[in-house]
Parts: sequence; C-alpha cells; structure tokens
Amino acid sequence: QAQRRGFGFFGGGEDPKVHARVAGAQRGALSHLVHPNVLMRVLDSGLYGNTYDLAEYMDDLTDAIFKADLRSSVNTYRQGLQLMYVEALIKSLDDKSRLNGVAQRVVLAQLRRIDRQQRHASSPDRLTRTHSAHVGHLIDVALDRHTPVRPQKVPKTRKRGPRPAFFFPAHPLPRSPCTDAHQNQPPMFDR
Repeated sequence: QAQRRGFGFFGGGEDPKVHARVAGAQRGALSHLVHPNVLMRVLDSGLYGNTYDLAEYMDDLTDAIFKADLRSSVNTYRQGLQLMYVEALIKSLDDKSRLNGVAQRVVLAQLRRIDRQQRHASSPDRLTRTHSAHVGHLIDVALDRHTPVRPQKVPKTRKRGPRPAFFFPAHPLPRSPCTDAHQNQPPMFDR
C-alpha cells in the first residue's frame, strides 16, 4: 500500500505551536518572578539590609514588561506576557494568597499604574488597542473586586427647629359652640 505522507498527526495539526511554546517559557519565568515566596523574600530582606525594596522590584518588573510597548505596536508574544503578568498580579490579591497586606498593597499599586499607563498609551493598530482594552478591563474588574467600598455619606437630617408654617395657622381656628358652653360653666369640683 502506498504511504500517505503528511496525514499521520492523529488529532493534532501539523503546524508548529509557536505561541504555545513561547507562552510556556514565559509562564515559567514569570511564575518564578511573581511567586509569593519571592515577593515575600524581597520584602523581608529589607529588614536586614537589602536596599532593593519590593516597590522598586515591582516597578522594574512592570517597566520591563510594559514600558517598551506604550507607544508602539505590541507583538503577540509580548501581549501574552503582559496578560500573564496582569493575571498573576490579580491572582496575588486573592484571599487565598500568601502575601501579607504590605505586599498586596504594592501589587495593587502596580495594577493601578499599569491601568493608568494603558489608558494613556497610543496604540497604532487595532490588535494593540484591543489588547490594551482587555488589560484595562481585567484590571477594572480586579479593582472593583478588591478595593474596599467606602460607605456613602448619609445626608444629615434637618435640625429640629421651628416647624414649617403649615403647622401654625395664620388665623385662629373657628370656635365650636360646645367649646364656648363649657368655658362658661363653673368648675365641677369646688372646695
């Protein structure tokens, strides 16, 4: 029987999965860089002499991932990296996260910074604009979920003072005949 070349992929396509391979490598590196143990180690090392604090570390990491693409087209590899980074930051805000409050506030500040940068970035093509909108949407949803709701100010009630004019008639009420008859009688209990 003649061989049928090119048809032996059995469920998979013959095209190379380039994005999947690159995403796997990016995910591996990024999962280490934003792992809660690494972030807490950077935070704790400031207590015993490290001058490279967590806020500076996160600023540098965010700049490395986003800064070069603020005014240009973002290729699909960088779009994947940026989405993974934002999703990792959002995940680190969950209640199940092992980050303490200080580290979570630094992460929250980075999300706000990325959101601000994405809103002011100029996107030359539609693919980059949709990517920026997607990143902005993910951050908005996360901020809505993780930002405490401040109670609304309740309007103060009016201070008790003189009552409005409709409680005090401008003219006296007419008197009934019964009232006049009772006023002229002597008191019932004289002593």
